[in-house]
Amino acid sequence: MYPSLPLVAPHRVAVSVVTVAVSVVDVAVSVVTVAVSVVTVAVSVVTVAVSVVDVAVSVVDVAVSVMDVAVSVVDVAVSVVTVAVSVVDVAVSVMDVAVSVVDVAVSVMDVAVSVVTVAVCVVDVAVSVVDVAVSVMDVAVSVMDVAVYPPTGNGVGVDASLICKSPQTWVSQVQRRVRWLQAATGRAGSKRERDTLIP
Repeated sequence: MYPSLPLVAPHRVAVSVVTVAVSVVDVAVSVVTVAVSVVTVAVSVVTVAVSVVDVAVSVVDVAVSVMDVAVSVVDVAVSVVTVAVSVVDVAVSVMDVAVSVVDVAVSVMDVAVSVVTVAVCVVDVAVSVVDVAVSVMDVAVSVMDVAVYPPTGNGVGVDASLICKSPQTWVSQVQRRVRWLQAATGRAGSKRERDTLIP
């Protein structure tokens, strides 16, 4: 009824089985290879991601460094302004010192002028004192000339010893001496009196 199948030799069946088994193994190896490739790709993706993160961190670091540089530039600018202000302050202080020196010099000059003025006043006072002393000496000489003028032949002398012995006589002699001096200088008395008193 059915057509008869050709008979296959047993060794050929065995070879076919082995061939199929080898193919199955090859397929398994391929599957494993594919799986390893997938893992490798996944690792590469992770590595790339890590690299991207590293790049991002580096970019942030660069940005922070740029900000640090900007802050440093601002600090330098502030320092320059501070130094400029300090220089101005020093200049103002130097001017203040110069003004103070000028004020001291003016004060010294004022003191010197005052000292000279005082010295001139002292000299004036000394001259006045000398003038007064000379005047006192003149008065003393005049008094001595009138009060103790020694007796002379013309009768107009004053005997100082009579001050205690006979004050009245001494007063009379002094009065006569004064009249004689006035007549001798032409400041009092008539011509006849002057001729009488002055020998």
